[in-house]
Amino acid sequence: RAEADLLAAVALGPVDVLVAPHHGSGTSSTPQFVATCRPSWVVYAAGHRNRWNFPNARVVGRYDAIGARGLRTSASGAITFRLRPGRSLEPPREWRRERPRPWRDP
Repeated sequence: RAEADLLAAVALGPVDVLVAPHHGSGTSSTPQFVATCRPSWVVYAAGHRNRWNFPNARVVGRYDAIGARGLRTSASGAITFRLRPGRSLEPPREWRRERPRPWRDP
């Protein structure tokens, strides 16, 4: 319902980065919302092996279908994008990829 309200009240358009609504649950990221926002990157803020299995596979598929590159906080840890006016979006920094823990990460 919140996504429908946003679509009705605000002139949304393509975005560079989107944090998936409600952790990428099956009740979020409606096809219309995804098609309107068309993010270049989508971040799924969800814990490792969470009991709700976020993000939902159908939701991930919706973003994949429009070419969005997805990142999960469960795999990447902190994700940082550097946004600079008038410049192209740089690839994100991923805490766990930059600081691997050899005793835990393969």
